[in-house]
Amino acid sequence: MQKLDTLRRLEVTTSNQEIFSVTISGGVAEFPKYGHNVQTLYRAADAALYQSKAAGHDQIFLSARN
Repeated sequence: MQKLDTLRRLEVTTSNQEIFSVTISGGVAEFPKYGHNVQTLYRAADAALYQSKAAGHDQIFLSARN
């Protein structure tokens, strides 16, 4: 996950000179393996997103739905 590592190292400075970093949690669902329409794909990706957050954030999970 080279791009995630690049994002983790990025420091952003606000107009008030405050510095913060960015992390990302994501869920991915593949068509048609995890859903045959937008609604089922959304649900599968959403479930994967919550798995990512439960595992400690700053990760991307692939849906486990069949």
